[in-house]
Amino acid sequence: MQHTFYDLIIVGAGPAGCSSALNLADSGLKVALVDKTNLPGEKICGDALSGNVLNVLKRFPGNCYSEFLKLEPKSPSWGIRFAAPNGELLDIPFILEKSSQTQPPGYLCKRMIFDGFLQQKVREISQFDIISNFRVKDIQRENNAFTLVGENDMLNCRMLLGADGYPSMVGKKLDHSLNPTRISLGVRAYFTGVKDTHPEQFIELHFLETLLPGYLWIFPMADGITNVGLGVLSDKKK
Repeated sequence: MQHTFYDLIIVGAGPAGCSSALNLADSGLKVALVDKTNLPGEKICGDALSGNVLNVLKRFPGNCYSEFLKLEPKSPSWGIRFAAPNGELLDIPFILEKSSQTQPPGYLCKRMIFDGFLQQKVREISQFDIISNFRVKDIQRENNAFTLVGENDMLNCRMLLGADGYPSMVGKKLDHSLNPTRISLGVRAYFTGVKDTHPEQFIELHFLETLLPGYLWIFPMADGITNVGLGVLSDKKK
C-alpha cells in the first residue's frame, strides 16, 4: 500500500475538478487530482460549451482561453433551436448581428478533447499530481484527515473536494444525499451523415411527448459528426 499525504485531494478530473486545480495553481498547496478513469475519458454529455465556459477560461492562468481557441477539432455554436412536441420550431441566435470578425459565442467540442486540454493545462502550470485509474472504494475520516482507499493504494489529505459527478463517492461518504426524483439518465451516440440540421449549426433541443420533462438533443460537431442523445428523469427509464 502506498501512503501519500496531500493538503488537498480533488476527486474527479473533469471540468469541475480541473477548474478547481487551475484556480489553485499558485496556492502553494500539495494537491492531487484523482479520477477513476484512464484520462482523458469519454463522457456522455457536455459537448456544448457555452459563453459562460469561455468566460471562465479567460479567468484561468496559463493562457487557457487563447490556447483553447487553437484547440481542434471543434465547431462554433451560434444559437439554439427549440422544437416543441407539436413540431413547431423556435430559433434563438446567441448574437443578433455578427460579421466575419465576430468571435463565436460558444463551441461544440468532444468532452474527451476538452477534458484532455484542461488536464494538460493543470500539468503545465502546476506541480500537482494527476492520478488516473484511481477508483475510490472508501473514504475514512480520522483526526481531521481523510484517507482515500483505492483498489491498490491509499491517499491521505487534510482537505477533500468532491468533483466526481454522479454517483459521488465523496458525497455519499460525507452524507450529501441526492433526491432520487431529481436524478436524470442520459444516452448519447455520435453519427455521421445527419442532414437538415440548422444552417448556422445551432444546437437543437427536441421536446417529445414521451420524454417530457426530458428532451432529445442534436449537436452538430466538427468533421461531419453529430452528437445525438436524450436525457430523461430516472423514473422514465423503463
